[in-house]
Amino acid sequence: MIDPDIDAFFATDVFGQMATYTRFGYPSVSIPVIFDASGSVATLADGTEYETTAPKVLCRTEDVRNAAHGDTVTVDSKAYKVIGISPDGAGVTTLTLSEDADG
Repeated sequence: MIDPDIDAFFATDVFGQMATYTRFGYPSVSIPVIFDASGSVATLADGTEYETTAPKVLCRTEDVRNAAHGDTVTVDSKAYKVIGISPDGAGVTTLTLSEDADG
C-alpha cells in the first residue's frame, strides 16, 4: 500500500505531472512522476563526487515495481529510455533516463 503522504507528494496539482510509462512487452500506463531534467552530483563511498546530466523521474515504487533498463518514460511528449533504477525502500523509485530513447 502506498503511504498517503507519498500520494500527496505526487499529486499533479502540487509537484507531480503525468507521464506515460511503457514496460517492454506490456501496455503503456499513465503514472504520476516528478520530472528532473537537470543534472545532479553524487558522492561515492570513497568521497569522490561525480556529476551527471541525465534526466530523472521520481515515481511511486508501486507504479514501476518491475521496471527494467530499456523501458520508456514519456514526459511532455518526449520519450526517454530507462538506464537506471534506484528504489529508496520507502516507496519512491528514481528512474535515470537517457534522452536517446531509441538507442
